[in-house]
Amino acid sequence: LKCVDASEQFLGLLKGVTDPEQKRKIIGGTFIDIFEVESKKITELHGRCDFLLQGTLYPDVIESISYKGPSATIKTHHNVG
Repeated sequence: LKCVDASEQFLGLLKGVTDPEQKRKIIGGTFIDIFEVESKKITELHGRCDFLLQGTLYPDVIESISYKGPSATIKTHHNVG
């Protein structure tokens, strides 16, 4: 397991961006970019990198209220890859 703190990179890219959907696209694209860089490092050391993991809290599932049960819509930045 390798944890990467890329908070400064994310925050720098998000600075000044106010549109929520644009923020989500920046987050998703940046996550993929960071994963590609880090997976190459791991592959060089261990010969392979098999899994991509990202934590998601339930509030990240949907922003609007669902009156018919659990939410089924995933925010754009959670549809990475």
